[in-house]
Amino acid sequence: MKSASAFPFDTKDLFKIIFAFLAFGVGWFADNQATVIAFSAMVLVWLISTLAERGEKWQWINTRAAKTILVFVVSFGLSLLFQPIVLPSFPGWTGDAGTWIPLFSGWIAALFGVVNEAVLFAMTIYNVLLAQVLEKLPAAFRLLLRRG
Repeated sequence: MKSASAFPFDTKDLFKIIFAFLAFGVGWFADNQATVIAFSAMVLVWLISTLAERGEKWQWINTRAAKTILVFVVSFGLSLLFQPIVLPSFPGWTGDAGTWIPLFSGWIAALFGVVNEAVLFAMTIYNVLLAQVLEKLPAAFRLLLRRG
């Protein structure tokens, strides 16, 4: 593994960060959800390509299964950010199993309804995010191969 001194931070990197924040700010006013999804795609591409560059131990991240799982986890997190969910309150014990079991089954049904909405929204983000990540990864890996 390379030391921190092998990756020097210079003025060019500082300008890249400043311009990224400026671009993020302008995009935020235009369409904040699309901007967050696009920046998430950039971060995922950077993360996957950086980890894959680290050696044999991280080559599993370059598999399709690992990419899709990582993209779905980020998509689900973004869906919760864009559209927070409110979980139904757990039914209190009534003292009688005959009355509590229907309350519990109603709670389970409500919980699945809430989670279903979150997963549907996450799948919409997932489709956009996965397309962007898969589109940008080959170029990132070509750049890594030229460096190596």
